Amino acid sequence: MLSSHKLLLALLLLVCTTSACAQLFRRQEKQKPQDKGGTELLMSVKADATQMDRIVEETMAVIRKRCERLNIYCKLQRQSGDQIILRFSSSMETGRVKNILLSEGMEMRAVVSTPSPAPAQTYSTQAEAAEAAGTDKDVLPFVKDGNKNFVVVERTPIVTGQDVREAKAVSYTGAADDNAISFYLKPGGAMRLAAWSGANINNYLAIILNKEARTVVYIRSQISDSGEINGRFTKEEAGDIAEILMSGNLPAPVEALEEKTYKP
Repeated sequence: MLSSHKLLLALLLLVCTTSACAQLFRRQEKQKPQDKGGTELLMSVKADATQMDRIVEETMAVIRKRCERLNIYCKLQRQSGDQIILRFSSSMETGRVKNILLSEGMEMRAVVSTPSPAPAQTYSTQAEAAEAAGTDKDVLPFVKDGNKNFVVVERTPIVTGQDVREAKAVSYTGAADDNAISFYLKPGGAMRLAAWSGANINNYLAIILNKEARTVVYIRSQISDSGEINGRFTKEEAGDIAEILMSGNLPAPVEALEEKTYKP
């Protein structure tokens, strides 16, 4: 049997522990994003009608995950057909939040080009690239050192943002516009990239963000579970892209049809 002194001590410890837990929960509750009013978007999901229900639900899940990563308040409501209403409340600049939430995401695709040591094949006009691409490949813009060209890529991606398990912004020089995004792949994506890169030494690979080739590299040796997106990003841009990669790709493009402010 516990003595009265020990019993009193145990009760005091229990009260203190319970109080500490209550304070912790209150602190966590305070950190939950609050609706202070903000931006309301009416959006359209660009998907085939036969898959619309599934695509809309997946789109809402990805946007919700991005809001959670940004720690901002958001509310999603499906309208009829392909439309979604999104409300978000954040101290961040509205355009920046929209860019993150509505970004399609990342893909890696093979570039149609003569292998290295020849430079990657680029085209000065979209029409020239489209003629070379034919009907079974895609043409994407590629900006390097301020010059906009076009590349032809295979239609089927090797890996996508769904395969990313970790991503972060990195800087090697400390310069304001010299940031990159380092990322690591899940096992399935790593296996596909290893198989492709091992069979395509000296061929070119494009890392694509929102249907724009941001990095084009040649394969020196087999690679598997990691990569890097270069492109002279600011620290903020690199951090935003890392957040996008960590939340996976949108399953289909999303277009903002209307934008207005709302009060809580």
